[in-house]
Amino acid sequence: MDTSRRHAVFEYHGWITLWRTPAQDDDFEVDMHFDSVVIAQVRAWLNAFGYVADLHNHNGMPMVWLQGHPNHCLGLDADLVALYRRIGDVAPGSYGLLYMRDDEAGSNYGSLDGASIPVDPILAHTWRLFVLKRGQVEEREDPFFSPHVPTVEDPWLKP
Repeated sequence: MDTSRRHAVFEYHGWITLWRTPAQDDDFEVDMHFDSVVIAQVRAWLNAFGYVADLHNHNGMPMVWLQGHPNHCLGLDADLVALYRRIGDVAPGSYGLLYMRDDEAGSNYGSLDGASIPVDPILAHTWRLFVLKRGQVEEREDPFFSPHVPTVEDPWLKP
C-alpha cells in the first residue's frame, strides 16, 4: 500500500560553498584567478544543468544552491552527484550537502521500454545524503528525515 500523501516527485536540495583549496593561505592573486576561471566554469555547468540552480557571492564567498521537485527522477540523481564531483575536482576546498529523495525509487516509472517494475517501499521513503568536502563526494546515511514516512509525514490511509 502506498503510504505517501504527496504526488510522485523526485525532490532535491543542495548547497555548496566554493573554495579553491582546503589549505589556509592569503594569496589574493591566485584567489582572484581561481574566482574568475572556476566561477565561470561552475556557472556554465549550472546553466547547462537545466534545473533550479543558482550561484551568487555572499559576503565575498561564492555559493551554489540547487533545489527542485521534478515529476520524475529520470537520471537526475546521477547528474547531481556528477555535478558535485566536478566541482570537487576543480575546487577541492569546496564543501556542501546534497539531499535527494525519489518516491518512485526502485521502479522504472517514466521509462520508455514499457516494462513495469514496482516502487521499492523502503527506497521510496529514504533520503539520500551526499557530503562534499576536500574534493570528495561521499554518500552518508541520513539521520534526520529517513524514513520519510513516518519521520516527516504521517502515513496516508486511503478511506
